[in-house]
Amino acid sequence: MFDRVIFATDFSEYTEKITNILKTYKDLFGEVIPVRVVNINKTVKTIFSEIDEWIRKEKEIAENRLLELADRLQEAGISVDWFYIPVGDPATEIARVAEKVGASLIIMGSRGNSVLKTILLGSVAEGVLRKSRTPVIIVRGDNPNIFDKILYVHYPLEVDERVLDHIDAMAKAGNKKIVLLNVVAPMLPPESTSNLMIREYERAKEILEELKDRFAEKNIDIKVIVKFGRPSREILRTAQEEKVTMIALRPQIKGGSLSSTTKIIVRMSNVPIFVWKR
Repeated sequence: MFDRVIFATDFSEYTEKITNILKTYKDLFGEVIPVRVVNINKTVKTIFSEIDEWIRKEKEIAENRLLELADRLQEAGISVDWFYIPVGDPATEIARVAEKVGASLIIMGSRGNSVLKTILLGSVAEGVLRKSRTPVIIVRGDNPNIFDKILYVHYPLEVDERVLDHIDAMAKAGNKKIVLLNVVAPMLPPESTSNLMIREYERAKEILEELKDRFAEKNIDIKVIVKFGRPSREILRTAQEEKVTMIALRPQIKGGSLSSTTKIIVRMSNVPIFVWKR
């Protein structure tokens, strides 16, 4: 399903976590291409005349560590095509390399769950989501079995067979469990829109039941949930209630920026997030 995978690493603790995920689902992944971006944004405090030497040293360190990483992946039976060490803005360069090699997936780590770290997460992960046309997995937590129970947020309600095929493949690689969710957001003023919300609820329920039949034919355990409320809050609450191992969604992009719902999920989720981009 994922023929060429960009493994974006900064050699943090997520390098090991992503490696374990690739090992766990190596039959789902094809060639893996590690990418370490030399972050030019960090040169702000570097004397201009020393920038070239700083970049040279950073690339040398990255090359040695990527060679070690490639060896470890290959020893685990994972195919490694080659690696890239671009220089520039991390989000821009990760998206550029993914486009260049025709990647079918980018997998990268987040920075943890503290308030400060979730805010800073936007600088790279959200940048990749905005700039790349490639599906992205943002890893959180320590569980390598990220496909065991997938919460698929089906919104918008229009069906895209390509994303359904990806959800199907990931579920089959895991424990064959999917929770289908749609959240009907409040409309103002409520007095004049209650009937419209009910109709939207019924429409969502009907579409999700049809999707349930589609997945059930492939022996996947399906649960359908339709809720009223603020989408980001209900998505995160459902993920916790259902004890899912991953949230999958299609991002909403408005004016070049991610919607507030997508931003909140990416920043606040305690489990990995799969974001469909195509």
